[in-house]
Amino acid sequence: MFGTSIHWTTFFYLLIDTFIVVIATIANINLKHLSFHRYIILGLLYIAYNATGGFLPIENLTDPLILQYIITYGVAIALCLYMIYYLFKDYDIIL
Repeated sequence: MFGTSIHWTTFFYLLIDTFIVVIATIANINLKHLSFHRYIILGLLYIAYNATGGFLPIENLTDPLILQYIITYGVAIALCLYMIYYLFKDYDIIL
C-alpha cells in the first residue's frame, strides 16, 4: 500500500487511532485532566509507532536504511518505556 510495506490493517488502525487522539484532544481542552494529557501522549506514540513501522524503511529515500531502522526502533522503545510510565502513573502502582 502506498509503495511501502504497510499493511491495510495497520493503515486502518492508524486512522482509527488518529481519530481517537483527536477526540481525546478536544475533550482535554474542555476538561483539563492530567490523565487525558498522558493518554494523548500515549496515543501519539502509538500513531508514531504504527506510522514508522508501516512506512519505513523506504529504499528510495535519501536517508540511509540504518537511520530509518534506528528511527523505527527508537519509536518502539520510547513507546514501551512510556507505556510502563503510563501504567504506573494512571493506575497508581507503588513499588
